[in-house]
Amino acid sequence: MASAGSMIRKRTGFVLLSAVTAALAVILSACGGAAEAGTSVDTAEIVTTPAEATEAEAETDNGGESPSAADGTDAVEETETETETETETEMTEDEEMEKEITAVWMWTESISGMGADAVFDDCANAGVTDVYLLTKGLKGTVAFDTPLAPPAVRGRDILREALDAAHARGIRVHAWFTSASDATYKSEHPESGLCHYVRKRDNDVISMNDEGYALYMESVITDLVKRYDVDGIHLDYIRYNHLTYGWSEDDYADLENRGADVGHIKELMDKTFYGASPDGTSIFDAYRAGDEDVLILAAKRREDVCRFAERLTAAARAERPDIILSAALMPEGAFTSDLAFPDLHYGQNYADLSRIFDVFLSMAYSKAYGMNDSWVGEATRGALGCGVKVVTGIQCYDGGTIDSMKRDSKAALDSGADGICLFRYGTDEWKRAVRVWLTERE
Repeated sequence: MASAGSMIRKRTGFVLLSAVTAALAVILSACGGAAEAGTSVDTAEIVTTPAEATEAEAETDNGGESPSAADGTDAVEETETETETETETEMTEDEEMEKEITAVWMWTESISGMGADAVFDDCANAGVTDVYLLTKGLKGTVAFDTPLAPPAVRGRDILREALDAAHARGIRVHAWFTSASDATYKSEHPESGLCHYVRKRDNDVISMNDEGYALYMESVITDLVKRYDVDGIHLDYIRYNHLTYGWSEDDYADLENRGADVGHIKELMDKTFYGASPDGTSIFDAYRAGDEDVLILAAKRREDVCRFAERLTAAARAERPDIILSAALMPEGAFTSDLAFPDLHYGQNYADLSRIFDVFLSMAYSKAYGMNDSWVGEATRGALGCGVKVVTGIQCYDGGTIDSMKRDSKAALDSGADGICLFRYGTDEWKRAVRVWLTERE
């Protein structure tokens, strides 16, 4: 059997199956950040993106769990053919693995409430090929049986239920981790928190430079991959949450060791976000102008993200060399004409991460950003420029209508995306589209 990892990384010779595309088209055509308190006005929070507001909404709706946001050897069994005619008509495994992806992000509450068989029947009927199942959320709870972390649903192994039901229906399951946010770990290790520029360690975001947390995450991923036949590991929150975070004494020392003038950087931070009349732009403008100190700051943040990502992905690959590694990425980094915001704000650079991951899921939520399908297409093309597979994230929640889902999905696929992923399973938009489609099929 061919290696799943090798197949998912190929970008040549795709087989875009009309059946899946047609199913998606019918589904989608059937129906036709809050500011936080700071010192005076904290302009830092004004530049919080719509996707970050979505994450806050998800934390409320799913008990602390995250939104955002392939291939595996157990998902599709190879059928031995007995005659030459059968060989000609049946799809080869390579073709099956390379077909267009129709995916959904899924919270554990869907399975705990409806049961895995009902959920994956729904997915199979909708033509879903891949599910990104929340396996470790913002609270630090997990959806699988392990002594390393508290359970998301006590007495239930949600991941095992999902894998059994999904693989029986030929659907791949990727274990979705909110990587650098963990309320449980933070409560037990307060020093691990990411430092705010003014308010210090004021939330549950963890520093990606915290050695204890990195070791903990490596152990959780290793334990999972050893004992569960997941098709992939999917990392979310693989970034800084905001430019106003990442300012501990160790962070300042690191900048100084790199040769940066920390005083100059602080002047730009204050001018951008604080004081009587913060302008919201100074530090980003300095990056664009080639300010050496700001470029050092951006490089540090990018390296912090990559180092953390490399450790987690290496832990998975050490146990399963062919496992599919994917990341949910903020869409700004796909627009390479201006990287000031993604490099500084998130430390999330697509070119950097293309060396680590097999698949990018760019969260191109058009309505959340006040954009249209053309913007989705542009985000898709920018992500594809990095040479990895791209599954474009489509808004299927508040503000995302059936019509916008259809147009955004078409824009992504027409721009060359290897598939689309709806955020998320179980929303009213998802239920309405699938219900109408199934009625039409009957």
